[in-house]
Amino acid sequence: MFGALAVASTTFTSCKDYDDDIKDLQAQIDASGVNLSAEIQKLEGLLATNKTACDNAAAELAQAIKNATNDANGYAEIQAAEAKKAAVDASAALIEQAIENLKNGELQAAQSKADAAYTLAEQAKAAADAAAGVAGEADKLAKENKANLEKLSKGLGETNDQLEKALQQINKLTEDLKATNTALAGVKDELATTNKQVQDNIAKLTALESALNSLKESNNTAHEALSEKDTELQRLIEANQASISDILENKIPELSDKLTAAENTIAQHTADINTNAGNIQTNATAIANIQNDIRDNVKPAIQANAEAITALQGEVSKINKYLDILAENLNNLITGLILQDEQLEIVQAQVVSDVNKTGLTGLTFTELSGSKTLVWFPYKNAAGAKKNLIVGKWNVERLAGPVYYTINPTNVNFTDKANINLENSLMAAPANIAISAPEASTRKSPITRAADEAPANGLYQSLITNSDVLRDSKHAGFANSYALFTRYNQADKEGKVTVKSVYSQYALNLNVVDARVQTAPEIKPVGADATHPTVCDARFTTEFGNPMTGKFNLLPQNTEFGKTKESAKVYRKYVEVVAISNARNQAQTGDTYKNLKKAIDAANVGILNTIFEEDTPGFDQITVTIPDAEGAYNFIGSTVTFRYFIQNYDGTIYSTDIKVMFAKTLFEEGVVTIEHTPYQSGVNTMLNGLKADSKTDFQVEANCIAVAASNKLWYENTNKIEIKAVGTDYCKIKTVEFRSAEKTNNPKWIDETPIATINMNETNSGSVSNLTVANVQKIKNMIFTYDPASIKVEKEYTFEMYSYDLNGNLVSKLPIKFKMKYPNHHASLISPNPAYFLPYDKNLTAEGLAGKTLTAWANNHKQVTGGYDATYNIIAAFNKDWYNADGCVISFDYTDKKDYEQTNSIYKDYKPVNAWRLNWLTAATDYTMEVPAKAVAYKSEHQYKLQVAVECFGVKSLWYAPYEFTVVFKSAIAWANFKWKNETYEVEYPSSAILIGDDEINADDPSTSVADDIIYFGDNRDNRIKSTSVKLKDTQFASLFKTIEVTDNGIKIETAETVPGGVGSITTEPITFTFSVEDYYGNVLTYDFSVKVKENK
Repeated sequence: MFGALAVASTTFTSCKDYDDDIKDLQAQIDASGVNLSAEIQKLEGLLATNKTACDNAAAELAQAIKNATNDANGYAEIQAAEAKKAAVDASAALIEQAIENLKNGELQAAQSKADAAYTLAEQAKAAADAAAGVAGEADKLAKENKANLEKLSKGLGETNDQLEKALQQINKLTEDLKATNTALAGVKDELATTNKQVQDNIAKLTALESALNSLKESNNTAHEALSEKDTELQRLIEANQASISDILENKIPELSDKLTAAENTIAQHTADINTNAGNIQTNATAIANIQNDIRDNVKPAIQANAEAITALQGEVSKINKYLDILAENLNNLITGLILQDEQLEIVQAQVVSDVNKTGLTGLTFTELSGSKTLVWFPYKNAAGAKKNLIVGKWNVERLAGPVYYTINPTNVNFTDKANINLENSLMAAPANIAISAPEASTRKSPITRAADEAPANGLYQSLITNSDVLRDSKHAGFANSYALFTRYNQADKEGKVTVKSVYSQYALNLNVVDARVQTAPEIKPVGADATHPTVCDARFTTEFGNPMTGKFNLLPQNTEFGKTKESAKVYRKYVEVVAISNARNQAQTGDTYKNLKKAIDAANVGILNTIFEEDTPGFDQITVTIPDAEGAYNFIGSTVTFRYFIQNYDGTIYSTDIKVMFAKTLFEEGVVTIEHTPYQSGVNTMLNGLKADSKTDFQVEANCIAVAASNKLWYENTNKIEIKAVGTDYCKIKTVEFRSAEKTNNPKWIDETPIATINMNETNSGSVSNLTVANVQKIKNMIFTYDPASIKVEKEYTFEMYSYDLNGNLVSKLPIKFKMKYPNHHASLISPNPAYFLPYDKNLTAEGLAGKTLTAWANNHKQVTGGYDATYNIIAAFNKDWYNADGCVISFDYTDKKDYEQTNSIYKDYKPVNAWRLNWLTAATDYTMEVPAKAVAYKSEHQYKLQVAVECFGVKSLWYAPYEFTVVFKSAIAWANFKWKNETYEVEYPSSAILIGDDEINADDPSTSVADDIIYFGDNRDNRIKSTSVKLKDTQFASLFKTIEVTDNGIKIETAETVPGGVGSITTEPITFTFSVEDYYGNVLTYDFSVKVKENK
């Protein structure tokens, strides 16, 4: 017993430790305008009462020790007194600290201490609860305590002497306080305005005195019977908690505003307060002595068994450690651990021999290994399979679950920084149990007081794991409750380092229970389509351009908190692919299936063919990705069968299958634009080639697939085609026929039976179904049949053609723009000049322009940002007149405009710079084409497909364009027939030079028919040349030449002997040079010539 009391004595706070605290407390009282005379008289009365109480308590304590029986009751009585004294001291220290916080205005720190007080009360309650369970052990320890009681009696005698000295100090303090009252009387009037604030402080002190009296009365009452110990102790704790909560939660907020005003007065009277520092120090010492006296001499009243009291005393010691830390600068030290919630459960089961509950045959689930039978999961030879379970062994859960707790102070980030451990009241850690480093928790209400939208207030979580997972015998469980704790070193003012420990309450229970068996696994799609075809159990439809994915919950799911509640826990899970069918519901087999499965597995590494354990990602939910294609096979619209395995803790394995279809639009179509110009309408003369019974119908064709590369995907998957007219004022079409070939010479396609026909009957929609692959593969075009009297001229109508596969999945959507054009007029205005077109045709007409090419010599360059454009006036190739009085005019347009507009088109870099349509506005120059320099690349010139037609009546849209030809821009500089007049030139050395000028070059200009040589040098250099240069090609002869350059007069080659005498003889072979000519379009032409250096003889 003496040893236990000795431990308790280390938790007492000395008079010296409270000096600074009492000094600040007195400063708070003085600065707040307290009537110190009245307060000191009140304090003197309290001190007198306390002295009497101390004297009585000392006498009663000595008598109790003297009369103590050598049994559990005597031991418990003394130990309970020590515990009660420590609890009262802790409450007093907390109230003092709260008052100090009021002085400094540190409301946030006060709130933290309120949290700590709440923690302390919870810990004391937990310790009291623990004490009730071990009362029966008291008698066993009674005999061992006799010698300790004798030692304790002696020690208490010494304590009585110290108490007498303390009483003497209190008497002296009384005199000192009277002197202090006189000294402070001078400032009484000036502090009167803040007196009301101090009255609140007095009320708190009154409440404290009342609380202390209540504690004393409860101690006397508790002494009546050992059986009432637990109830009385709990009531005391609750009384302390209520008192502290009332002060900190209700009165502190009321004082906040009042303190603001008090601070101004405090600043004015700092000098006066400083003069009273000595008296305040004396007050601090006296108050500390009173606190020690109360703590050391409270009459023991609670009777409890020895082991429970020892545990309670340890808790009180921890409470004092919390208070010590609160008095120090926090500096990132942990001041409190509050266990908020724990959901811990470890299940176990003995592994059985009959584990295959899947109903599957032909698979191996167990195998002998010596004298042991090993269990495979999911089965032997499965990808990633394991065999770590042994029949007859006990399989114990590794993951016990998470624990949630608060670390104070809450303004410090302890993530991965604090060393948190587990320990029971016997200071023993649970065997084979580990706790992970603290991790900031996002879990909120009800276990944290943080607002719903605010971060959790200092809330952390750690994972409890068990390493004793495969046992020969059943796990016996853990008999004790555990606390979270941490330890760290702390230095005092003298630099002495002590080890500090911080504990939570002992309320963490590690439950080991028998595992139940889960027999109904379910793989449940998340976010799948609301409906699906009958050939599958679910369908995921993905937007075009996104990968095909499917999310699944793997049921049953182990709960977030580790406890299974109504569901049985699952040991492990596994998902694999077991079947694949294409978009036409044809099962894939053999090597095809193997390759397709391999592609899916490769896209889902760590998801499929992976064993998931309870705390691994994917245990409760997975997301599967299906590739769009594997080689020639297209996965879009395919059905994949997944098999989901679970394994229970007893080793039994169950499975279930699910068929899932993955779909998205196979390809995205560009807009198809249809423009049609009828010659007549109504009952007028019918169009050439039409049957008499169809004279009011006109037809126009369009490609069914705008993107040719997607044609194979289209015919392999399309089973149904639907046409919808968009809008309320929709285009009234009679029929849409699907044909196999373009027959432009016979618009009615009289000789061919349509492959499929949609009868629109001038309604807004129609469809055709049950199309075979062979039939769809034949379709190349669609034919619109319409009555021009039923639609508006020049109005653009919109259709959408939907293609669906056999299961109703969308294959593609083709937007169609349709417009009826005005008829052709004044086509005779188009008169091409045969001299401009190749191949040459003397009798060239507009109808003969097809296949003809117009060479546009880029003789005029236009400077633009980053380079130059080429221009050419195309109207020069056509004879006048170009327009007439009706407002009809020759107009040029590009056949393949859409190819230049597409961002991914190979033609986008060649897009003409000026307007698409070239027609007469005010002058012939309006027909000038302007193209980028890239279109004039030598021998890689771009071919522009142009149409020429007559634009009627000055209306741009009334334009009919049957005549097509090609325009190619060429650089005359690049295509010039360049020749040197001499094959080799000769120069002497040293210091000799030759000049090769324009007279040595023949270069006929291809853009003219006259013999007109191009000039390369000087002021008369051709303005189509951007630059010229010359360099030595045979660089091994570089030292022979001093100058190699282009001058205004030509190419200058000058020799020089760099090292005199260094050349013994000169080669008789010609030396090659390169002359380079660059035009304004980036074309660089190189022409080699040779120079022979005369031999040195």
